[in-house]
Amino acid sequence: MDKAKAEAQVAITLYSDLFGQLLTVESRMTQQPYFAFGQAWPMLVYLPVLAYLDSTQRHQMGLDRASNFVKFVAAHEVAHQWWGHIIGWKILRDQVDERGLR
Repeated sequence: MDKAKAEAQVAITLYSDLFGQLLTVESRMTQQPYFAFGQAWPMLVYLPVLAYLDSTQRHQMGLDRASNFVKFVAAHEVAHQWWGHIIGWKILRDQVDERGLR
């Protein structure tokens, strides 16, 4: 948990410096039972169980290829505290539809 927490704290500091402070006073982070799926809601970040396993544990489970995912998932999920929750589209046409078209 300490590594995932530290990565999230670094991301919050960086994004706050670049894009402004969060509107909320605090955010919470917890794990969810899915191995390769994270999610974020305003003030709440769900990290996958995989993010809490060290490289030895991942190796023993045959999950060596997940190292890049684990490296970036905390920063990615923390980013949703800005993108999608605070920073949105300027106009509706800026949003890409489900087919990837504008």
